[in-house]
Amino acid sequence: MEPQPKVFLIEYFVECKSCFVDSEKYETTVKGKRFRLELTNFNVEPGTPHPTLLAHLYIEAANFEEAETNGDNFINLYLDIFGFTCGAPFRVEKVNFIADWTPGLLEREMIFFSYFPGHQLPVEIIDQSIVMTAQELAEANFEGAFGRAIRWFNNGLNARVKEDQFQYFWFAIEQLSSFYKKNEKVNDACPKCRGPLFCEACGEHPLHKPYPKQAIKQLFESLFREGSDRAFTHADKFRNALMHGEEVEPLERQFNVKFEKIVELVGNVSWSTIVNLFPTRIEEKKQLKLNLLKPESFLHQSLTTRLSLGFSTANPDAPQLHEIPRPSVEMVFNRESDGELTE
Repeated sequence: MEPQPKVFLIEYFVECKSCFVDSEKYETTVKGKRFRLELTNFNVEPGTPHPTLLAHLYIEAANFEEAETNGDNFINLYLDIFGFTCGAPFRVEKVNFIADWTPGLLEREMIFFSYFPGHQLPVEIIDQSIVMTAQELAEANFEGAFGRAIRWFNNGLNARVKEDQFQYFWFAIEQLSSFYKKNEKVNDACPKCRGPLFCEACGEHPLHKPYPKQAIKQLFESLFREGSDRAFTHADKFRNALMHGEEVEPLERQFNVKFEKIVELVGNVSWSTIVNLFPTRIEEKKQLKLNLLKPESFLHQSLTTRLSLGFSTANPDAPQLHEIPRPSVEMVFNRESDGELTE
């Protein structure tokens, strides 16, 4: 006899642009799914900069890990459907806790999450040399593709979602590739072996000016001493998947590489290409003395703590939300003698 699955309660904050017309709690279930979702207004005062709904998801699962994974999958899918239904955006801002809500328990366990998105921000890095470098670079010619590349690259830095970051960095690369497009004609490549295609009717290998994607490949070749084909193929395959609305997980398995690595790859390619092109965009030929900073990672990272707690409820068969402990977790920074921050 298979053991009965446990019941878990997951609380989310949902970022929204629309809210309910009243303060009632709205409940939804999906036929054939072991979920029950409750949604209600939380922070929806007119003019608030970050309107928020409160979501409680009751889900059957074998353990906390399964509850977290399946819960995230369901809430994200439901919010996609909800957004389409309302014609307004919704997304999970954060998960607050996951609690064992199985009836009949005298002692319960939970995971409480705390977030520190700016735990080391702002970073003290701007000095006079940075200001003077920006002044030197501002003299460049930003017309046309180069200016568009700078704008797309900056959009990539600002984007919160890694899929958006990838596409913005790729847009920058597309603009920059025009500067690396060679004049000589090239072959079309066989999709299987990548060798030049042969036309039997003409008895020759057809040649043509490089297509945009071939120009991007030439850009990669100019940056990589070795491995340019592999780097370009990986980036191009992920680009094709994203532009066609497909998932990236199959490609991660195929190439044994995480999508985050590909985002870093295209971020580095676009950054390095812009740096290489700057001297050619300044009309007054002079020796540039630049102090440029590049982040260790283009991805946005934040610190999240997971606190495991035990708690009990007055009625084991009917636990109540107000009985869930909500500890306050703080981070304290100390500046050491060498100027480094410790947490």
